[in-house]
Amino acid sequence: MRQASIYRYALGLIICVSLACTLMHTQAFATEITSTEQVEPVVTNDDKLLFSQVQPGGESAGSEVIEIVFVGDGLMSLEGIEVQYQSLSSERWLTKITLEGSIADHQRAAFATYELEGEYYSGEFNPGLAQTGGRLRIIDQNSLVLDQIEWGEDAYAVELGQSIKRIYDPLVMYFIDEDDQSDFFVDFDSKIGQETLNDYMPPETEDVSPEDMSESTSDQTQTPVSDESQDDEAAETPEPDDQQSVPKITAGDILITQVQTEADSAGQEFVEIFNTTDEPIDAGRYKLQYASSSLSSWTDKVVGLGVIESSVLTYLTSSDYLGELSSGEFSPGFSSAGGAVRIIDIDETTEVDRVLWGTAGSGELDASSGSIKRLYDIETDLFLDTDSESDHFVDQDVNPGQEDHTSYQPEPAEQTTEASTDSQDPVETTVVKSDVDILDVSYFRNLQPLVISELFPDPTEPQTDAQDEFVELYNPNNVTVEAGGLGVQTGSNYTYRQVIPEGVRIGPGSYYVLTSGGSSITLSNSGGAARVTLPDGTQWGRSVTYDKALAGKSYALNDGDYVWTSTPTRAAPNLITASASGAPSSGGSTSSASSSGASGSSGAEQFSTAALPDSISFQAVLTVVTFALLALLYLGYEYRHEIHSRVQRFRRNS
Repeated sequence: MRQASIYRYALGLIICVSLACTLMHTQAFATEITSTEQVEPVVTNDDKLLFSQVQPGGESAGSEVIEIVFVGDGLMSLEGIEVQYQSLSSERWLTKITLEGSIADHQRAAFATYELEGEYYSGEFNPGLAQTGGRLRIIDQNSLVLDQIEWGEDAYAVELGQSIKRIYDPLVMYFIDEDDQSDFFVDFDSKIGQETLNDYMPPETEDVSPEDMSESTSDQTQTPVSDESQDDEAAETPEPDDQQSVPKITAGDILITQVQTEADSAGQEFVEIFNTTDEPIDAGRYKLQYASSSLSSWTDKVVGLGVIESSVLTYLTSSDYLGELSSGEFSPGFSSAGGAVRIIDIDETTEVDRVLWGTAGSGELDASSGSIKRLYDIETDLFLDTDSESDHFVDQDVNPGQEDHTSYQPEPAEQTTEASTDSQDPVETTVVKSDVDILDVSYFRNLQPLVISELFPDPTEPQTDAQDEFVELYNPNNVTVEAGGLGVQTGSNYTYRQVIPEGVRIGPGSYYVLTSGGSSITLSNSGGAARVTLPDGTQWGRSVTYDKALAGKSYALNDGDYVWTSTPTRAAPNLITASASGAPSSGGSTSSASSSGASGSSGAEQFSTAALPDSISFQAVLTVVTFALLALLYLGYEYRHEIHSRVQRFRRNS
């Protein structure tokens, strides 16, 4: 009897363990299925994503359109596919559009620098397609080029208001794709976003071959007219010479507002230019040149400056510097000791602006100690332009892409006045311009400084440095802080700067996070620093310096000190978890502005816990414990009679 019970117990235990293993295996399989990315629609070799229309300039400079079409069967996923642009003078491709969603057979999607009318309008992109020439390509996540188009120089000559259209063949009911210039024609009668397929057939197609159309575009832009209306239209149609004329840019229309010859390392050079007019300027036939201090010869740096938007700072940079902020690239080589840059037309007959520094001028503008900036006059709301060195000054606070008008004014200089009494000789007394003269910061002086509570310099996959680095700020005050106007600077020399927009309010004990994808801040993996600045540019509170970043770990404040933690907690209290050695690792240092009164503590509740091994999950432990309890209950049930007998025997003996 007892032997049979033992067999039954053993069998039950085996069943429980089998069920536990089956459940754990099923859970792991389900997790694997749910974590797998959705399978994209299959695209065959006959399926193509093509440019159907490109308009570098519409009714005015800066009115630009990019239209794509899918030629294939079913749906095509657009995830991970980008539209990139390259100027004729650069080797760098800049992402203009990141596509999303999916597209159906012969469906068109139009993107523009302005809001279009029509069912095909799919979104906006930033202007910058030079009317005089450029290249566009469609590229997928595997860096495979799906389509490419070029205009200007040896390709299509496009005038203002014209677009380049892919030819639609009504006989085969497909867009032509022979990978040459015969695929396209230039059309003036553009109805972006509202075209029918007939609008993609060039005029008089039956009489003109594609080769003829690629050689001459002037005839293609003319719509056939009747004899009665021909004379009237001829009076309204501009002469060919007028159509091909290039807008003249006069001196002062474009100013060089900043020049940097070096930064944290050699080769980090840029020239910042500014359109002073109220309209976009097509500077496709103008170029940037550099000369050494002797000014004996000029070297082309960027040929074809493209469209420069009104009242927007535009950056021309050395190769691979400033990323997507760059509108044109050149080979580095600016001398900090002395040199000059200028903007001039391609024929070198009209110079628009010039800036000299170091030994090329009087020697007062020392480019080795900072960037050369043009002075901005707040009263007139204009940059100074007297064609002299006095228009410029040297500034160490360089923040490309984040400059405002106050950034183009030098630090308040110390002034000396003479004070005398009847009994003493005149003596010199130093008078310093107050902070309030620059910008009223008294509001912030009455508060505890915001605390940099966490830095995340080196995200790991699937996160990226370009999007997911972050600086977390904590408000230690018991009142809400109106944070608009404060700055956050990063980099070993505080090269990168983001101004917090007006209207941002940080509640007591709350957080505010700036990410690399949503701001201009950048955190170097090799080490760097971060700090908060007041609107007048002075440091507010404690700065943070870190050494080489640890991948996937954040640099978090813990009991007044900063340590590396393997659990980043964006916009939440810091969670300090053990490093590989079993304890949080520290590195770097902190410093505080003498006038800030920062305590060095965030005031936030801090948490600390030991890390579980990655190979053990909570669900697995819970499953094993549950079935162990079931096994014990089953044991009690199988031996219930023997347990009862032993209990009765114990009672009789006692």
